[in-house]
Formats: sequence, structure tokens, C-alpha cells
Amino acid sequence: MNAAIDRLEQAAYQRALQTSDTLAIFLLKTRRPDLYRDQQHVQTTQLNINYSDLTEDQLERLANGEDPAAVLASSRNR
Repeated sequence: MNAAIDRLEQAAYQRALQTSDTLAIFLLKTRRPDLYRDQQHVQTTQLNINYSDLTEDQLERLANGEDPAAVLASSRNR
């Protein structure tokens, strides 16, 4: 079974070199994921919100899905 998979992998490698950019990308991502995997940057922000200190307008804006950081920042700038 492993020999068959090795032959299939070699055939895919040769095909990637000759005709298929997509296959080459797939093989690179699989063989060297530290270099070629898709990169995602995730940034999180923690906000501690005391809802009892918010105005009705702020609560409504939050309920409508507005970004909490923007709601709090706009109230500080007033």
C-alpha cells in the first residue's frame, strides 16, 4: 500500500512540475506547511463593558450590531 502511495505521490510531483500550478501549490503546502500554508492573522481585543454605565443610545447601537469599541470610543470623544 505504501509503495503505491509513493508512486502516486511521485507521479503527482512530476505532473506538478510539468503542467499544474495548482497541484504544485498543493504539494508545497502539504510537504512544507511551515513555509507554504495559508496564513491568517487574527487579532482580538477584550473589552470589559459595564452595561449599567451605558446610555440608552449606546445600548441601542450595540443591540443593532455596531462595533462595541466604536460605540465606546465615540462616547469618550464627546
